[in-house]
Order: sequence, then C-alpha cells, then structure tokens
Amino acid sequence: MRFARLTGVVMLAAFTGCAWMKDSRVESKPAVPINGPMAERSSAELVSYLNRQAGILRSVSYDDVRAVASEGGKEIGTLNDSSLYSAQPRNFRLIGAHALAGTMIDIGSNDREFWMYAKPIGRDNYFYCSHDAFAKGDVKFPIPFDTDWVMQALGMATYDPNDAYEVKPNKDQAAYVLYQQTKTRTGLPVVKTTVFNADFEGGKKPAVRKHVVFDARDPSRPIASAEIVAAKTIPLNGGYVQIPTEVILDWPQQQFRMTMKLGKEHVNEDLGERQAQLFNKPTIRGTNPIDLARYQIVVPSSARGQAPADRRSYRLPSLWK
Repeated sequence: MRFARLTGVVMLAAFTGCAWMKDSRVESKPAVPINGPMAERSSAELVSYLNRQAGILRSVSYDDVRAVASEGGKEIGTLNDSSLYSAQPRNFRLIGAHALAGTMIDIGSNDREFWMYAKPIGRDNYFYCSHDAFAKGDVKFPIPFDTDWVMQALGMATYDPNDAYEVKPNKDQAAYVLYQQTKTRTGLPVVKTTVFNADFEGGKKPAVRKHVVFDARDPSRPIASAEIVAAKTIPLNGGYVQIPTEVILDWPQQQFRMTMKLGKEHVNEDLGERQAQLFNKPTIRGTNPIDLARYQIVVPSSARGQAPADRRSYRLPSLWK
C-alpha cells in the first residue's frame, strides 16, 4: 500500500478563476503541439492555483463510482455500485461493490491510520496500518495505493509554496510541467510532476492533466501516475473549482491500473454524524486482519499461492479475480 492542462491571457484567466470555469463537464483530448512561443509561467502561479483549489475543496464525495482494474494490460475486474468519500486533510473512503458478490473492496484513511479490505476468492484479507508506522518505511505492500496520492489526484492536496519547484513548457504536449523534488512519507527521494494544460480551449479541458511520481534515482522510472481524463467545474464560494469525473491511476512497475468513473458528486457537503462512521476503520466480520506494521506481505508467483511457513508472512491473492 505504498502507498489523481493555455497560452497568454487565457492561461492567466484560469489561474485567477475567470469565465472558462463556468463550463460544466470537461474532457481531456489529445494535445495539439504549439508552434509559436509559449507564455512564461512561474512556479508560484501554478502552486497558487493548486492551493487555491485545495482551499476551496474541503470535501467531495461520489455516489456513483465505477472502477475497472487491469493487470499487465488485461482487464481483471469491474466494480459497480461503488462510492467514494474524501475530506481534508486525510479522510478517504472507497467502497467497491459487485452486483452479485456485494462489497468487494473497502479502502479508507483518517488522520491516524489507513486500511484495505479485499474479498478475493478463497480468503478475506483486511490490511491496516498507522500512518506513523508507514512513515518509518518498514511496511511492504504489492500495490502502492497511498491514500495521500489519491487526495492529490482529487485536487485536495496542499503544496508548500516555500519548496523548490521548476516549471518547464512542453510545446509538443501543449503543457506546462511543474517539477518538485521531494520525498515520500517513507523517505524515498522522488520527483513529483504536475502537468497543466497549456490550452484549456475555453474550459473544455481539465486544468490539471496529470500527476506523475518518479524515482529521483532514476527519473525515467515512474512510480505512479494519476491522469485526469475528465473533470467538472462547479461554482463555489464566489469562485469555481474543478473536480475529476474520470481518473486513471497507474502503477507501471506493478503493471496495475485502475480507471475510475465518478458521478453524482457532492462538494463540501456537511457529513455531520456520518463523518465518524465513514472515516473510522470498520469492523468486518469473518476477515483475516493483518497489521502491515507487524507482518510482511509476500507477493505470490500465482494468485492462489500458499502461505509460507513463517506465520508472520502472508501470500496475497488477487484482489480482483
């Protein structure tokens, strides 16, 4: 569990919350290379836009979520009738269901811990870990589903304006790329990139096209990416905010990809008493609870491998088959 895209005046208008945001659903389209010069954009402008979005978007939930997972380029499962809930700073919940099998996956996080429940054939695994233990770097998990990463893809992450950033225009991709050298919560040196569309086409594209995390020791080696395929602009607090409506989460090294279509959204909804219910680790009867801080997860050579003799190690069957 290592754990979400203008030139000239149009670009500037985007960062100041102007009329382009009044369009509703916007989709990413293939980039058209820019032949002429691109306007210069500073890292402060781009970071300010990200933080302004995060400052407005305190919570977002989706009542209609469809998730499709693929491994090695092959589709391995689809979850319908699913829901996603998130609230700053670290509250997250994804409940995935299958029409016949019921709840298949429950991924969540709060300010203390995170958890993942999967209902594969033959075993019910319920993984959990405190954020403090995760930050020590001793926790191993085959799919780096970090809930902090998902919060970033949703546009709810705050960026330190005092960090060192670099902006590079990319004419071929019609984009501005924001680079940040940082470390993961486990101390791994990484380069985070945020790709902004250089031409929003009057609001017909997401402002942010993609987030990618690279291993700083090998910048050609992406660890994870979140592509914003489609987004929706919503008037809020006298301004406008963009929320994703389709996201592709990709972990190239694990050859694992998840496409999520997000609908029936609620922005800055007062969850009231539901907040405690949604963002506290649930009790799931009949499951095999595994504290990731205490046990080593062993990725099997086959999806139905047998557990090794060491009772502190577990082989992990597929979450989706």
